[in-house]
Amino acid sequence: MRKFIIRTCVFFGSALVIFLVALFLTSGAKTSIIESRNLLELGSETTTIILGDSHTECALDDEIIPNTENMSQSADCYLYSYVKLRELLRHNPQIDTVVLAYSYHNLAISQDEWLLDNNTLVSKLNRYYFLMNSGEIAHLLGINPRPLGGVMTTIFKTNIEALVEVLKGNFTLEYLNIGRYLYLDRNKLAENLWIPIFPGKM
Repeated sequence: MRKFIIRTCVFFGSALVIFLVALFLTSGAKTSIIESRNLLELGSETTTIILGDSHTECALDDEIIPNTENMSQSADCYLYSYVKLRELLRHNPQIDTVVLAYSYHNLAISQDEWLLDNNTLVSKLNRYYFLMNSGEIAHLLGINPRPLGGVMTTIFKTNIEALVEVLKGNFTLEYLNIGRYLYLDRNKLAENLWIPIFPGKM
C-alpha cells in the first residue's frame, strides 16, 4: 500500500511538473511572438486610444474618429485598462491622448467584487496575462487563489490554439482580442429604464 501511494504521488507530481513546464514554455513562446511581430504597434498615425469597458467599446466608433484606436473591452476593470495602456504606450510612443471610460459603477464596491470573481479572473488573466508582470498576477491570485487551476489550464489551452494560429498565419492583434469597437444594432434604453443603476450595496 505504501509503494502504491508513493508511486501515485510520483506520477501526479511528475504530471504536474510536466504541465507547468509546458505552460511556461507555451506562454513564453506566445509572448515572444507578440513582441517579435510587434503586434501591439497600432500605426504611426494613431495618436489617441480609447480604453474602458463595454460602454466605450460599443459607443465610440474609431473608424469615424481621426487617428484613434478603440481598445476597450467588455467587463474591463481599471486594472486591465492600466496594464493595457502601459504596454500600448511602450510600443506606441506617438500616442499623446488617452480617453478612459468613467461611470458611477466604475467606482462602486461591486467593481472590486467583479475584479476578484472566479470566472472573471479566469477570463481576464487568460486574455491579458502577457501584458501583466508576475507581481500583478500574483497579487490577484493571492487575494483569491481559488481559480488558480482554471487560470492555468485555460491559459495553456489558449496558448496551444494561438500557436496553431501562428502556423496558419492568422496570429494578429485582432486575434488577441484585447480591445476594439463593437457595433451593436440594437437599442436597449427601454429595457435599461427598469434596471437599477446600483443593484446591491455601494
